[in-house]
Amino acid sequence: MAIKWSKLKPSKYPGIRIRPEDGIYVVRVKQTDPRTGKKPEVSRVMEPGSTMEDALALRAELVRLVKSGQYRKDVPLRRETLSDYALRWIVRKKGEGLRKHTIERYVDTLEKHILPRLGDVYVDALGPRDIIDWLQYSLDKLMKNGKRYSRWSVSSWYSTLRNIVSDLVIEHELPRNPCNGVRGPKKPPAPRGERYLEPHQLREFLVRVRLHCPQHYAIALVLTMYGLRWEEASALLDKHVDEVAMELRIVQTHVRGHLYPTKNEKKNILPLVSMVLQAIREHQGLMDMRGNPGRSGGLIFPATNGGYRLPSSVSKGWGTVSRTMELDWVVTPHDLRRSYQNLLRQANVNQIVQQALMGHSSDAMTEHYSHVGMEEKRQAQSKVVDFLQVKEAQEG
Repeated sequence: MAIKWSKLKPSKYPGIRIRPEDGIYVVRVKQTDPRTGKKPEVSRVMEPGSTMEDALALRAELVRLVKSGQYRKDVPLRRETLSDYALRWIVRKKGEGLRKHTIERYVDTLEKHILPRLGDVYVDALGPRDIIDWLQYSLDKLMKNGKRYSRWSVSSWYSTLRNIVSDLVIEHELPRNPCNGVRGPKKPPAPRGERYLEPHQLREFLVRVRLHCPQHYAIALVLTMYGLRWEEASALLDKHVDEVAMELRIVQTHVRGHLYPTKNEKKNILPLVSMVLQAIREHQGLMDMRGNPGRSGGLIFPATNGGYRLPSSVSKGWGTVSRTMELDWVVTPHDLRRSYQNLLRQANVNQIVQQALMGHSSDAMTEHYSHVGMEEKRQAQSKVVDFLQVKEAQEG
């Protein structure tokens, strides 16, 4: 039944009137449709119990749909909640080819930490106050052991929330991003950011690995000599080792057993060092002799079950090595990557070549991995003193 606009009680807002018999709000929009040039009249009756704020939000959504040419009479209009949008957003991200583990992380964060608090909020009503309240709720949230989540965890959740909100602001043409101006929790210093080995420590580390856990020596040597990510080294196949051209081809990585291109999606061809080739051949022979099922697929460093090795597979052996070296921490594969970056810098390798060897896509990332020690600082300062000839000037 058609709505007789003239029979409705006017409100103080244009385009919104009240039905006298039950006090329900009725919304009307007359905007030019950019596709047809016509000016259709669009009317909607609000649900019982709706407020004036709901009516204003519905009218704004109707205006947006008509102006953008997206309004359809046969499609029921319903204000979208963050839960509704999140579902569409995840489907779209899958279609964009996002990695499976990233999608799983997004879904886990949304279901466990974001939507329970913000899922019922309409996206066009989401404001900075909601974001601030959610942050405080997340910082106060307790784990099963009764402890609060770390600021690292909450910061990671907030990063996901910012990603999804940025997209919905564009899609819904919202006037402002509710996350703008709202700072996430300040992260504590990275617990492993300063852990790296000096050249003499690297030599000792390799010697002790070969002595205490020889089954890990070949992959430790590859990580030390090339600074590869663990997921790249453990995904190496026989065909990636070119003995004729003496090249090592880094073309893929794995995450939880799923193969992907390298992190920057570029193939990286590295010079193959003879001692690395020898260690790889010895390791291949050892795996063949043990009948490791992963060798049938060409994996150089297969796990005992034939699948892709995880970094935890070296934890016990490298823990023993770290204790015999009297280190304050257990060396991890990523510590070797940081150490390799420092070796390149200490050897005065050109910045562009450093990026090519490390597989970095920017100077900022290369600098992030560099850690200047006190000895380097002393040498540099000494060069400055010598250059300025401070002593000679003082004596003069």
